Amino acid sequence: MTEQDTPEMNDPISLDLQQDEESLDSSVPKLITRSELAKILKVSEHTLAIRRKELEHVLPMVKLNDRVIRYKLSDVQKLIDRGGL
Repeated sequence: MTEQDTPEMNDPISLDLQQDEESLDSSVPKLITRSELAKILKVSEHTLAIRRKELEHVLPMVKLNDRVIRYKLSDVQKLIDRGGL
């Protein structure tokens, strides 16, 4: 292959974008669904729904829109480390 065949290999802009993507991956928190949260905490989704108000005080929600709520995996780990609900 010649340099013309693979411009991305020598293109500083492409290299910068790859580095930006790598740093973005490490800085973006992993978000989980209520279903995944229930599995991690070993409770039912129904229990989470019932205890939602209590949960709000110990585990912040990330609202993606009016209908979609996620939880930061790092916050869940902190909750578990503190002894759970």
